[in-house]
Amino acid sequence: MTHVHWAYLFFAVLGMAAFWRLRPGTAVLLCVFGGWAALPVGQYPPFWPGQEGSEFPYWIIGLGLPSDMLLTKAWVCPVVAAIGVLLFDFNSIKRFRPAWPDVIPVVWCLSPFAAALAGRTSDPAPWLGVLYLSAGWGLPWLLGRLYFSTPDGLKQLARAVVLSAVIYLPICLIEGIWQPRVYGWVYEVHPFCATSVDRYIGYRPIGFLENGNQLGMWLAGAAVVAIWSAMVLPRPSASNRQQYVLAAVLGLLCLASQSAGAIILAVASLGLLQLFRWVRPRNTLLAVAIVGALGFGTYASGVIPIRKLAESNPVAQRLKSALSSAGRGSLGWRMAQDERHLKTAHRHVFLGHGEWDWWREGQGRPWGMWLLIVGQFGILGLLSSTAIWIYPAGRALWSMSRIAVVSTQGVIPAALAIVLLITFADSLLNSFVILPLLLIAGGMAVPPGPLPNLPSGPSRLPLRQGSEAGSGSP
Repeated sequence: MTHVHWAYLFFAVLGMAAFWRLRPGTAVLLCVFGGWAALPVGQYPPFWPGQEGSEFPYWIIGLGLPSDMLLTKAWVCPVVAAIGVLLFDFNSIKRFRPAWPDVIPVVWCLSPFAAALAGRTSDPAPWLGVLYLSAGWGLPWLLGRLYFSTPDGLKQLARAVVLSAVIYLPICLIEGIWQPRVYGWVYEVHPFCATSVDRYIGYRPIGFLENGNQLGMWLAGAAVVAIWSAMVLPRPSASNRQQYVLAAVLGLLCLASQSAGAIILAVASLGLLQLFRWVRPRNTLLAVAIVGALGFGTYASGVIPIRKLAESNPVAQRLKSALSSAGRGSLGWRMAQDERHLKTAHRHVFLGHGEWDWWREGQGRPWGMWLLIVGQFGILGLLSSTAIWIYPAGRALWSMSRIAVVSTQGVIPAALAIVLLITFADSLLNSFVILPLLLIAGGMAVPPGPLPNLPSGPSRLPLRQGSEAGSGSP
């Protein structure tokens, strides 16, 4: 057995101990968020990045999709949590009542069968793909539905998002100075430890995650929750001091990640949340959705060769040169990677190719998860996987009134909904998605009742206030 196998086995023992000693919902958070933050990514093939002659590991598509690396923490963490629920809190499962939004993850988890229905060979086998998606995507959604669908449950989720990022402070300090190496100290050499790590100041950390971009998004989502919660506090006071400290620490950590895309999304998210204090969220969502759908649909269809037009435009060329000079030329590179494989994906656009490396005949691989999904599982897979992120966030924000005077009932749902949306937005250009956030999606998909309008009144510290959630919640 390797270090990775021993780590997963030891984690399973710790997970059962957590369910034995703690409330089930708290144990779920420790297993899903704690495991994702600390466990090895998976059993990588032998690889020595940084050495002469070593190749960029373009074939590693990330844990979000089934590939040739099936033993990963993407499913180990939620499976350990689910086993704990079965053994220590089976009553919560008996109380569960499916609702129509639960069809969304079911359709997505069954999408590996699509290509098989068309008679195409699948790799991995359809049943393996279904098991992988069901464990990595379906179980977090289910656990969120079981334990975090109440306002107090969402507060527990927000606290878990913040604290799971705060523990990365020492890792970011170490790797920001001495390059990403903590993963190698504990487990084995990380294949991305020498890829795009040089930054303006020191290096971009990775920690125990898949990629520096993913860590940047992890820290950005936590920073949005903490900073927004601090922004809406009525005035500084001793009781609010902890919230301001968390906001400051996570804001600095987000900047220290030096992931430009994550920082931009975090700033945009805070601006959007601030806008919700004057404009009803549904109006803003409609405008963003229409513009985004038209733009993305045009790009994904390949009807208009955006990259080629940009290359022939003098203004676009000057902008590209400026970004490259500043070390920020990755956006164009990622779009180019996707455009190279659009025609291949379009060959079986409805049911997909069925193979995880359907792009192997081209140059490199697509970098956006959306195109990887279209190529492997087709349009139905893309629509259902997109709805997992979009529907819960949209449902929560759609039912909110304008946040004229913020109360604790609206602070947390608004922030968590935005975290889901920016996670999805990042997946359009990255294949490294943060699956533990699907606990939020499940928790917000089917509320116990209509989400109330935000009443006026003084606001207290949102991440610390509130009683424990009901039976079975942390």
